[in-house]
Amino acid sequence: MTDLKTKKVNKKLSSLKSLSAATLLCASFGVTTALQAADDKSSSAKPWSSEKVVPNKVNVDLRGLSSSPTWRPGDSIKDMPRRRFDANYILPSSPRNPVSKGSDRLMSAQNAVSVRSNQNTRAIEQQFDGSAYTGVNPPDTSGDVGLNYYIQSINGSSGSIFTIYDKETGNLVSGPTNMETLGSGNCATGAGDPIILFDEMANRWLLSEFSSFGNNLCVYISQTSDPITGGWFAYSFTAPSFPDYPKYGVGQDAYYVGTNENTSAVYALERDAMLAGNAATMIRIETPDLAGFGFQMIPPVDHDGVNDMPAGTPGYFVRHRDDEVHNSASNNPNEDYIELWEFIADFDNTNNSTFTKVGDFPIAEFDSDLCGLTSFSCFPQAGSSSTLDPLREVVMFRAQYRNFNTYETIVGNFVTDVDGTDHGGIRWFELRRNTGDVWHIEQEGTYSPDSKNRWMGSIAMDKDGNMALAYSWASSTDFPGIRYTGRLATDTLGIMTEAEAILVAGTDGNSSNRWGDYSHLSLDPVDECTFWYTNQYGKENGQWGTHISSFKFDSCGGGAGGNQNPVASFTSSCTLLDCTFDGTGSSDSDGSVASYSWDFGDGSTATGSNPAYAYATDGTYAVALTVTDDQGATNTNTQNVTVSTGNQAPVSGFSFVATELSVAFTDTSTDSDGTVDVWSWDFGDGSTSSSQNPANNYAAAGTYTVSLTVTDDAGDTNTSNQSVTVNEDNIPPISNFTYTTNELEVTFADSSSDSDGTVASWSWDFGDSASSTSQNPVHVYSLGGTYTVALTVTDDQGTTNTSSQSVTVESAGGGTSGGFTEPNVSPGSRENLEFTIDVPAGATALDIDTSGGTGDITLVVNFGSTPTRNDNDCIEQATGNTHSCSITDPSEGTWFIIVRGVVASSGIQLDAYWTAGEVGNIAPTSNFSVVTSDLEATFTDTSIDSDGTVASYSWDFGDANTSTAQNPINTYASAGNYTVSLTVTDDEGATGTSSQSVTVTEAGTVTSGGFTETVSPNGGQILSYTLDVPAGATSLEVDISGGTGNADLAINFGSTPSRNDNDCLETGAGNTHNCTITNPSEGTWFIIVRGASASTDVQLDAYWYQN
Repeated sequence: MTDLKTKKVNKKLSSLKSLSAATLLCASFGVTTALQAADDKSSSAKPWSSEKVVPNKVNVDLRGLSSSPTWRPGDSIKDMPRRRFDANYILPSSPRNPVSKGSDRLMSAQNAVSVRSNQNTRAIEQQFDGSAYTGVNPPDTSGDVGLNYYIQSINGSSGSIFTIYDKETGNLVSGPTNMETLGSGNCATGAGDPIILFDEMANRWLLSEFSSFGNNLCVYISQTSDPITGGWFAYSFTAPSFPDYPKYGVGQDAYYVGTNENTSAVYALERDAMLAGNAATMIRIETPDLAGFGFQMIPPVDHDGVNDMPAGTPGYFVRHRDDEVHNSASNNPNEDYIELWEFIADFDNTNNSTFTKVGDFPIAEFDSDLCGLTSFSCFPQAGSSSTLDPLREVVMFRAQYRNFNTYETIVGNFVTDVDGTDHGGIRWFELRRNTGDVWHIEQEGTYSPDSKNRWMGSIAMDKDGNMALAYSWASSTDFPGIRYTGRLATDTLGIMTEAEAILVAGTDGNSSNRWGDYSHLSLDPVDECTFWYTNQYGKENGQWGTHISSFKFDSCGGGAGGNQNPVASFTSSCTLLDCTFDGTGSSDSDGSVASYSWDFGDGSTATGSNPAYAYATDGTYAVALTVTDDQGATNTNTQNVTVSTGNQAPVSGFSFVATELSVAFTDTSTDSDGTVDVWSWDFGDGSTSSSQNPANNYAAAGTYTVSLTVTDDAGDTNTSNQSVTVNEDNIPPISNFTYTTNELEVTFADSSSDSDGTVASWSWDFGDSASSTSQNPVHVYSLGGTYTVALTVTDDQGTTNTSSQSVTVESAGGGTSGGFTEPNVSPGSRENLEFTIDVPAGATALDIDTSGGTGDITLVVNFGSTPTRNDNDCIEQATGNTHSCSITDPSEGTWFIIVRGVVASSGIQLDAYWTAGEVGNIAPTSNFSVVTSDLEATFTDTSIDSDGTVASYSWDFGDANTSTAQNPINTYASAGNYTVSLTVTDDEGATGTSSQSVTVTEAGTVTSGGFTETVSPNGGQILSYTLDVPAGATSLEVDISGGTGNADLAINFGSTPSRNDNDCLETGAGNTHNCTITNPSEGTWFIIVRGASASTDVQLDAYWYQN
């Protein structure tokens, strides 16, 4: 670090000089408990585990799936949300110990060495563009290479899309395909953040994204090494909180995942079960976060190479720690650290699972402060005023693991400010463990050979120990492009000795500041020498493109390490339980296959190229063939084999519903290895049926034995019997009730009866969205008024009857009140739960209280925006759960409420109510719609009176004509635009007036109709409207404009619009949106206005026109 950096940090913190250390630590409510000291050695969080997740088996040729739609100019553009959790967002104080002056010393060492100019040491093999621009920023490029294919995935408008290429030619084989087409449930609607991995230890593919709804990690495991036709196991793991920015790594016993959450978390997915397509468990452990970053995630290490991890190897995770940022109170000014963590996952007893720090490995000082610690904008670029996200917070994808038998390595990289001027360079490192020893830093370096910015790197090591580092590159005079460098295993430690080379030069700037969020460098599993890399670059029109490249060191595979791995391949044929296997299709490109080793998936093994094996029981088994070549190198191929003893007989079963003498039967029969083809029913009264789900009307009451015989597609049968009782016609019950009122409280008394039985159940609807199933309930209304209360009773034969009455209640003194009660508020430790209450004009008091439950909470209230410690109208933080905030004469509008768990708390009741004095008559609201035909205008009154009725109407048509009819017709003398007003008077004499502009035309010109409405949706609220469009309409215009907040607009013909079913969907910032339909269909058009955030006074105009 440099003195420039020290000045920059001090400047950044100058505004905080007046704050004490205690104040800084309390900058967010209770946040210090979320942040761990630098020397913490393990996570104290208790492991959480999911229920067993059963996969869907997807057997489909991917080439037959629909392609993802191509983005075209005019389509929507959106930025993926980058989530930052304020619980960790604490600016550090100035470091207690000043850092050394000068530029990054490793950069100086790198730049003092002459690099090789001979580019032939890194031969580029494939160069082609990947998936095209999708309108989503950033693309989140990920890709990996397998035995025959390269798969790339990026963000699309409907979640992740993936594309498959022939790795030998670069030709497109399949896609682009929406990843969600492999999913179901929540995973049928993907949201992005894709990851592609090839599991080299099993020769399987892993694809993943998170879901648009719920907290799901959608994980797809290929059933074979062939991703095109081999089929997939589709898993949907539900996390307890949203698993943002998931990064995966292949481990020996699990697929490991790191995520960015409110409290960061790591996951282990049960790999062995997933490879077999069996039900699998997910284990989660919360991790200690670092102060200073609001966005953070500890990434897992991903296995590469033909050599498996040693037995018992845990899941490794790595994190970089800038001591001046994350430990400023006691920082070491001479070194920063790489943290190495290990996840020991116990899927038999998940509570035994642990996440423990292996060690803090000192490295040279680096600088995480790039345009601050939280900004998403930093690096300049040519062609755009947007500066690009530096992605300072994480070790970049992937951290790679490789086993060389006598030692193991982990390599990774992250961005650093190399000279204190927000100048991005790449710090890279290698951790090494020799056999029988402990992990240590083998080497590290900083790559920044000039004044340009280099960041978002990806690093990997080939089988000879040579390293490649690829990354993004840009400056104020250079468009964002892709470059790479590298070093040989025999080179001086800490130095990238290969001259920088261009993979693709940028040709335009990126209009969004979002960049990345990651790139992906991988190794070909066949030769273990060829690197494959995918990243984004600036392409055209302010849009990104993606690029795929492959290259290798010419020396890789030569000398002692020159042997090429063999490729295992086999076929199988099974009759009942007996199988034969043929592994002669295995090959070795530079030698011969010397031996074959088979694992039949049930504990039995064999050798030889063509074994035969008889299984003991039915089932699906993961058969693995490991071949070894004449130089001792190995390769494994795993396939699923299904065996069966023969046809299994079906199992007959059925359910039924009896209604008096009529019975409806439903078949529930199953056939484990085929289908049920024939049904034969005997109803016990001489009647029969061959339908699957028949009904039978019995002639007399009684008990009958009903039998169902089913026959499967192989001719086997099975029969089941049940007794069915039917009764004569039942007389329905009679619903009735009485009630008494006490201000807003009403006590109801049931007086229903049933002449031929008993009343078995009660269902009350109190007319205010509340309900009850008690016989004699007591209900408290939140507002005075008249409500229609309905009671539905059901007798002991299932027959129902409903009665209703009007019930009028009034608050004490004739005043009004409103609000809500949340009976079970349960915030986690350091978790903020937010609520809102809308207070009307004239309210005299607002009372917000918490009580009961367990734990310790803080209550905070603020008008108009989410409260903070320093911006609130009331904060109550004494120990316990009993708090009260009372506001006199509260402002009209939205009040925001935060209940924060100081510790994990549960069962707390939150009461939030406003009260107002006595309210007199409420004036009516005038409104109307109009339909014109030539010079004639037909008016329809839509006025309302919330506490009475509209008694009279007074129309002024703007042409000196008037009317007192409710729905008049006026014929204008000439074409023109007239202001029409309607004044309505209610039964208390109060009035309300509204006006609209009405245009009439001569015959043959435009006729129109529709309405104008002022709408105010809350955040997440959907308001629905309809407009009837006549035959012959030539256009339909629906617009929203004005007001405050952020609202979305959607329309659809014939039914309520949704995200996937609409005729027009307009989203994006602000409230100004337009939907125009040419020649709209005759009938009802449905309109929704959704509050993306709370919005007020937005004007909705919906009109049809007819030429």
